[in-house]
Amino acid sequence: MLQAARYRADLCQQIDRPELARDPRFDGAEKLAANASEAVAILRDVFAARTLAERTARTREGTAFELVASPVQFDERPTPTSRAPEFNEHGDEIPRELGLDPERILELKASGAVA
Repeated sequence: MLQAARYRADLCQQIDRPELARDPRFDGAEKLAANASEAVAILRDVFAARTLAERTARTREGTAFELVASPVQFDERPTPTSRAPEFNEHGDEIPRELGLDPERILELKASGAVA
């Protein structure tokens, strides 16, 4: 994690392990580096405790977090922020918008060119 000292406490809250934010083994970059194998073991256990579907649902169901908006504005209004798309969420929509017919999209899928 870049800037671990800055984001560690929030990470600990998000993974439901707030006590880790006060754990002296991970207090500061040097201690975190010295105890990296222990930190990895803890995180492995935390991540293994829930399925991807459970984690995705938690984010999708309104867990608030800050996003950085695009610095580019074409119409003098801020760009709205939203969650990232799931894998291949727009996999059929994009080729259709490019003018491909359903048969061609299926051919591309069968050949492995698109997901």
